[in-house]
Amino acid sequence: MIYTAWGQDGYANTLVPGREPLHFADGSIDPDCKEVIWEIHADSWDEACTRYHELQGWEPYVPMPEITVQEVFVEDTKCNVPLDKILKWINTHLSPEDVFHVEHLERWARHHDL
Repeated sequence: MIYTAWGQDGYANTLVPGREPLHFADGSIDPDCKEVIWEIHADSWDEACTRYHELQGWEPYVPMPEITVQEVFVEDTKCNVPLDKILKWINTHLSPEDVFHVEHLERWARHHDL
């Protein structure tokens, strides 16, 4: 899978799956995503984050605990997105085996206009 690190003036500040910059719910592009800084080929999000940390010169990436779709409901209190919107999107797009990283739930919800 391909992941892209977006930023501006040669500095990356956002890593996303695919080749599209991060978009807001209104369709506008995140103003911090002016150019592709790196394209990373990796088999998983954790592998992409590991490489991203290396390229940034940061300390090693430590994967966040994974949670299943059912566990999102327990974690909902950590997210400002209404549970009914999360449920609606999950029920139409994901299977129960799909996995989320807790740290990305709110960004994921905004990305999907929830």
